[in-house]
Amino acid sequence: MPATSSKPKVYASAVGRRKESVVVARLISGSGKVVINGQPAEKYFNNNPAALAKLAMPFATAGVTKYDVVVSARGGGNIGQLDAVVLAIYRCLVKIKEDHKSLIRQVGNI
Repeated sequence: MPATSSKPKVYASAVGRRKESVVVARLISGSGKVVINGQPAEKYFNNNPAALAKLAMPFATAGVTKYDVVVSARGGGNIGQLDAVVLAIYRCLVKIKEDHKSLIRQVGNI
């Protein structure tokens, strides 16, 4: 019997950089959750409503909710990491579907 893997399928991965922060984001199948360094985004950013709203922007802009995001963040502070995460998510969405690029540019985020 073949061994089954419990690892979720990675649809896209991308790097985001801002100031001293460097993050790697991976989009996997799911329901729209964001996990940063093993913690839910709500906990990582201390339930900051502005930060959580900014994290939701890429999904709202592209109109997708079927992906979870797993992020590894290093360096910088919270704001730099937040901006780097958002950029990496946008880059992942563009890798999945090139049509997302025009939508993102209309909003002015890339």
